[in-house]
Amino acid sequence: MGNVPTLKSLNGYRKCASIAAHYGMSDVFDNLIIHLCKFSTLMTSAEGSAEQNLEMQRAGGLTEMTTQNAEQVTIAFGENVKAQMAAKAMFQLVHTHGDILREGWKNILDCVLHLFRVRLLPSALTEVEDFVDSKGWVSIQRTHTPKISPNRNDSGLLSWFGLGGSNYDTRETKPTPDQQQLIKIAQSVIAECHPEQLIIDGKYLTSSALTELINALVQASSNIVSQSEAIKRGQPTRKISEQNEDAMILYLELMVSITLENKDRLSQIWPSVQHHLQWLMSTFGRNPVLVERAVVGLLRLANRNLFRLKEDIAEEILQSLGMLLVNCSC
Repeated sequence: MGNVPTLKSLNGYRKCASIAAHYGMSDVFDNLIIHLCKFSTLMTSAEGSAEQNLEMQRAGGLTEMTTQNAEQVTIAFGENVKAQMAAKAMFQLVHTHGDILREGWKNILDCVLHLFRVRLLPSALTEVEDFVDSKGWVSIQRTHTPKISPNRNDSGLLSWFGLGGSNYDTRETKPTPDQQQLIKIAQSVIAECHPEQLIIDGKYLTSSALTELINALVQASSNIVSQSEAIKRGQPTRKISEQNEDAMILYLELMVSITLENKDRLSQIWPSVQHHLQWLMSTFGRNPVLVERAVVGLLRLANRNLFRLKEDIAEEILQSLGMLLVNCSC
């Protein structure tokens, strides 16, 4: 019975979304999706939602998501029924009415990134085509060892109370059977949301919605760079952290996959895609994995589209292969 008010509220959201979609009210639909994103607690930013418990807020504010932090967030989501209901409603509405989504794409991509960081995305979004690996694919879901400062002072008052930075903080404890069950619940809920369907949905978006989605992917990557500490310090060459690199790779792979689904409309989005690939290859020489994925992405697009399109766009794609001859900044 406790979820009845939530169900009624979500039904109201769905009805409002249907009305907004019928009349093409993008701003109304954007606001509905943005609020559902916050209620789902799947935002990467710590401000996400008041529904987040303390563990989720702490983990959301970390620059590096460790395995244990990811498990804590997943467990918290697994026991938060309201957040699960909001997540299901959010993805359902995007799958159904993505045509009128505009500013809301930013929040959807933020949720996808959050799911990626806590390892809840399906393999369809984390296993991507590769020309080098013998399997023909690689996983972009990497595991990074957290860096621990060797000169930490653990003798302070906060450490004595167990609140400071001590070795205890770095211990990884295995989830209890109850927690493992909550993790399975979280995995099941996200599987029901079908985030991988966003790629297929891209094929059926209107031209304006498709452009907004591609632009949102470009902007999301740019925001990661602008927030990087290395860039803020004014370093002449750009090197971002491994976790930020993974985030940019995720957005890149989403862009490439959506572009491959829209070969008939490639001329509409190619300028933005080409510029983004060129930016990645020419700017992030100190992040070789990111550059490698950008090169593979360009080759995938050329391989799938070069001989199937009108001569004008085919010529542009052929010329874009010249980017591979440009030296990356290192």
